[in-house]
Amino acid sequence: MTIELGVRPFLYNAPVYIALEEGYFAEEGLDVRVKMVGAHAAQSMLMVERGDIDVLTGGIFLGLFNAINEGSDVRLVADVAHFAPEACSPWALVAEKELAASGRLTGPASLRGLRIDMNPNISEGFFVDTYLRSGGLTLADIEIAEVPLAARQEAMNRASIDMTAISEPWLNRILADGHVVHVNANEVVPDLQFAALIFGRSLLEDRREVGRRFVAGYVRGIRRYREGKTARNMEILRTAMQLTDEELERACWPAVNEDGSIETGTLGDFQRWGAERGLVDRVLAPEEYYDASFLPGAAEASVAR
Repeated sequence: MTIELGVRPFLYNAPVYIALEEGYFAEEGLDVRVKMVGAHAAQSMLMVERGDIDVLTGGIFLGLFNAINEGSDVRLVADVAHFAPEACSPWALVAEKELAASGRLTGPASLRGLRIDMNPNISEGFFVDTYLRSGGLTLADIEIAEVPLAARQEAMNRASIDMTAISEPWLNRILADGHVVHVNANEVVPDLQFAALIFGRSLLEDRREVGRRFVAGYVRGIRRYREGKTARNMEILRTAMQLTDEELERACWPAVNEDGSIETGTLGDFQRWGAERGLVDRVLAPEEYYDASFLPGAAEASVAR
């Protein structure tokens, strides 16, 4: 059985690549074909909704909840990455090196007026705004710059932006250039679910057994990934993600639950934040956006649809 899988160029795809290389999907009778999706998160989700791809490993954004509320046939089905409070943080707010050395940055209130690269409608917006609010500011008190991902390192090196909210593998590349972490995401929004496996109608309705097999292979990949920076994991990711051993060693490997379960409590907080800003029509209950029945060992009980 063939599955079209869309991935975006983030380190949180590591369990997928491990599952592919170790043959876990093949052992489930699946021919998983990977398609690199360079589009914005919202456009990537539309690819799932239209059936261009069957499943996406992607970031969670506010528009996803609105789309589901309006009847879209997409659901979160498994954890891809969340901010574990006791682990390293794969996402951080990073200050340009000269700004960091100036002594100006004393806390959230000192960010007033700075030009900060971030997307205000995804988890990094929630992260940055939550941090600002702890100092009496909001996103309205900064200048938001949305720099294309591939250009952020150059923008920091030219000091055309003061800060960037950036994730792996770009985070460790920017730090290698001398820029400095101002605050880590897992310190501000601990346990926030920021990426997930997203299924479309093909696997949610037409081929549910195929969907279960995909998640079973994926969870096996998670378990191998959680063994850490072993020689075998490094070998797989070096080739699959075109990263050097040095980059893989420096990088913070994102946290993912061993059983693939999603952190729904923090997604409620994320939606409420969006609702306060008028960006979410209605706060959805977990059973409306999350179908946990694909996880290994889960009952076949249908989630409300």
